[in-house]
Amino acid sequence: SIGFSLPPIGTLVLLPFAAVKALVASGLALPISSAIFGAGTLTFINRMFAMADMVRPARLLIVVLVGLNPMFAFYAMNGSGDAAYMLFAAFGMFCVLGWGRNGSARYLIGAGLAFAVAVLARYEFILWALLLAFLVSGALTAKGRDKDEVEGSVIAYLAPVMYALGIWIFINAVVLG
Repeated sequence: SIGFSLPPIGTLVLLPFAAVKALVASGLALPISSAIFGAGTLTFINRMFAMADMVRPARLLIVVLVGLNPMFAFYAMNGSGDAAYMLFAAFGMFCVLGWGRNGSARYLIGAGLAFAVAVLARYEFILWALLLAFLVSGALTAKGRDKDEVEGSVIAYLAPVMYALGIWIFINAVVLG
């Protein structure tokens, strides 16, 4: 069951794999789902380093070392929803780096969407999202950007996070009274 004391995404991402009876009967449904999220995390770490112009051998070495880290490997194969938040955090950081590199609003909005889902996977990401909002504001202010552009960029980034939290609070209020 999906409880209301824990964030919902960590459980919801496992449901499609649990719907396949053969995977459930063999005990592979949940480990496969967390392995897919772990692989996605490593993919976004690789893409993030590639976007930062890191040479291929160095970035692949780092990706392999992260993949071999015992804690990462445990979460990427234990069948829990924890691997999901690692994927969304890696995608969010990839988008933040992309925004920092070329200033495209699509990366900023992608980061907002990624952290909105990460917040619903693990509540600690609320602090990450707020910290990144201050960093976005500070980076644009340091570049001498217009106040309206700074405000619009921060709102574009934070809007998905706030909407996701608002919807989750509303659902909790409706179900729990």
